[in-house]
Amino acid sequence: MHQIDLALLVREMREDAGLTQTELAKKVGTTQSVIARLEDAEYAGHSLSMLERIAAVCGVALKLHAEKKPNFDREVALV
Repeated sequence: MHQIDLALLVREMREDAGLTQTELAKKVGTTQSVIARLEDAEYAGHSLSMLERIAAVCGVALKLHAEKKPNFDREVALV
C-alpha cells in the first residue's frame, strides 16, 4: 500500500515538473532505470534521501507526518 503511494508520488512530482524519467535521473544523479523502479508500485526500497533529491529537483517541498494514537501528532518539513 505505502509503496503504491510513494510510486505515484514520484511519478506525479516528475510529471508536474515536466520531466521524463531520463531527464529526472540526470538531474538527481542516477539512471532512468532507477527512476522507473521508484515509479513501480511493486517496488518497496524507496529511500528518504532519494525522495528528497527528487522533490528538490521537481520544486516540491516534502513534509513528514508522524502520528500515533491517541496523542502523538507531528509534522516536519524536509528541506
